[in-house]
Amino acid sequence: MRLCQRLLLTGICARSAIFSEGRPVQISNAKSSSCRLNFFRFISVAKTAAKLKVDVKVINVRRSSTKYAETLSSTLAYLLKWGTATLLVTTFVSLTVVWWELWSLKRNMSSVTADLASGSLNKADIANMTALPLHPWRAFFNNDNSTLNNNDFGVWFPWLQSKSQDPFTLLDLCRSKNPAIRKLGVRALAAKTAWDDYQYRYVAQAADVQTLIGLSRSRGSDSRFFLPPPSLVQTHTPVSEELASMLLLLDQQEPHGDGADRKVKKGSPMLHSRTALLAHQHLHHKHRPTDDKIHFWGFDGSSLDVASVDAQLPEEQLLLQFLTAVGAMCQAPDQASLFLRGNGLAVLQRITEQYENTETFTAVASVLGNLALHASTHKSIVSTGWLGTLKSWAEGQNSKLAVMAARALINMDRDWSPEVLDSGVFILYPLHRSRKTVHADMVFVHGLLGGGVKTWRQQDAAYHSAGPNAGRTDCWPKDWLAKDCPHVRIISVHYDTALSTWSASDTVSKEKCTLLGRSQELLEKLYHAGVGKRPIIWVGHSMGGLLIKQMLELCEGDVQYGPLREQTCGLLLYAVPHRGLSLAAITSQVHYLLFPSTEVQELRADSPHLKRLHEHFKQFVENDGIPCMSFGEQLKTNLRKTLPKILLVPPQSSDPGVGEFSALPLNHVNICKPDSRDSNLYQQTLSFVHRCIFFSYVHRLRRSVAGTLD
Repeated sequence: MRLCQRLLLTGICARSAIFSEGRPVQISNAKSSSCRLNFFRFISVAKTAAKLKVDVKVINVRRSSTKYAETLSSTLAYLLKWGTATLLVTTFVSLTVVWWELWSLKRNMSSVTADLASGSLNKADIANMTALPLHPWRAFFNNDNSTLNNNDFGVWFPWLQSKSQDPFTLLDLCRSKNPAIRKLGVRALAAKTAWDDYQYRYVAQAADVQTLIGLSRSRGSDSRFFLPPPSLVQTHTPVSEELASMLLLLDQQEPHGDGADRKVKKGSPMLHSRTALLAHQHLHHKHRPTDDKIHFWGFDGSSLDVASVDAQLPEEQLLLQFLTAVGAMCQAPDQASLFLRGNGLAVLQRITEQYENTETFTAVASVLGNLALHASTHKSIVSTGWLGTLKSWAEGQNSKLAVMAARALINMDRDWSPEVLDSGVFILYPLHRSRKTVHADMVFVHGLLGGGVKTWRQQDAAYHSAGPNAGRTDCWPKDWLAKDCPHVRIISVHYDTALSTWSASDTVSKEKCTLLGRSQELLEKLYHAGVGKRPIIWVGHSMGGLLIKQMLELCEGDVQYGPLREQTCGLLLYAVPHRGLSLAAITSQVHYLLFPSTEVQELRADSPHLKRLHEHFKQFVENDGIPCMSFGEQLKTNLRKTLPKILLVPPQSSDPGVGEFSALPLNHVNICKPDSRDSNLYQQTLSFVHRCIFFSYVHRLRRSVAGTLD
């Protein structure tokens, strides 16, 4: 009777119920609504029956499913009997583990707080702090059960630990073997902007190289995470002479080809570049005997007596030339190692301290970017305090310096992406670590005498007339297009060009100056940058459009570079001379007519190579249905003040005969430079980019459907 009262008090009992300990409990379900058992009442009955250790049988509960109801009742009774206890035990164990972990971290942190505040830590102390002992329960889950590795930190509840304000806990996340957890730890550290100074100092000293590199690439991270550059020993040697000595040291280690073809006077230096010659004269012109001759070796193997070459250039001009040559040599691993062994990083620091201008900073960032191509140099770059400097440059207002510094940081951030940016390849957006999904790549290729940043600037007149807060920019893809297309990765390439062989670079061979040679080199660099893994929108100005066409032709049927052609989803061309430059544009340059550069010779009107290249391009666009938009110039361009204006690329040459074509009242220089975000040129460009992204979605959908049907 007492058992029956318990059920009546809970409001669960039906009209007829017989309860007896040790016997089945039968509950009949009548038709009246007051006697029906709903789901919650059924659970209460099962729970009560489990406590009283009796069986529950449901009679007449939907007569067609009596067997199902019996099975369900027994299952619920079992779960309620054992599930609650299991849940309580699991919760207790988990909370105990979390408490023990947090208590251990707090104990280790409290022992070093005083030393951190006083700054009395040495390398041995930092090593002891970072080597936390593993708990026994961590060793159980360790992949290597044979030994306990103090540097193998197990991480429990990483998302919960990332909310901690303890730098010790966050560094534990950054040392995880799981890449996702490491990125979570770096992201949590970068979000800390209200710590005390000693906490930032601890992270700056105790964090590993990859963590510090990740912090330097995280937007908004505090500058106190990075140690300042060390103080340099005072020297009386001019920095230009130090750099010249470094250049000559690297020049002697570079291969010069077969020595049998290069016979020179014994004891005379053999230099393979004009810049190395200038460095030699800069060091020895005061003490060189008059009969001592310097031999300069050209790319054709000929030797020139250049003892009388004038090297009396301004020191800043010499520094820029020396830095450019050193950066080119440091692309080779052996040269980069030699540069570090010769204290080259200290020389670069001395240069930035003595010459505080944007051009010098950009040249130094270029050298660091080439050094960062080799993983063996990353530790040296970080330990000498360059991360804070590069981060400040990457977040500055000057676009050329920003993308150059960002390239160096990207090349070091192998934990985020294994892709590298070779010399001449820059990412305009995103410059920092970003969690946004990238739907497509946009590749910008400039033209003759252009640049990877300066070609894509705002029109000069509009830039100077607009105020600093009026939305002006020195690189519209980086500032405007990045905001309007946040899910697109924007890449720009740079290559040296010249109108005459007199002004051609001595570091580029004649074969590499051709369309074919440059295209092969750019393809390799773009492949290393990860281009081809997602849809591509090609953007070219003038000669850059011809290089794009040549690259697409080279990709046809190629196993390695084929994806760059297959992933093409749009072509945007600004004043591209599909049929060559006008004859007047070339003949008017009298002083270039005798010695035109390789680039100029290939751009002559009615060139057979350009005709064949254009036919292949038209066939590719028409057969694959690639969206193509072209812009042509209507105004003449003033190349030099002393020469009349000429129409460089007439509409007959800039109209490819396929896709959309628009002729605008702009000259050849401004055809790719919109004056504002509301201009017709930029709005047409933006609309075309959006259509290309939509086209890539449709194209991928077609391929996926075709693959499913197959």
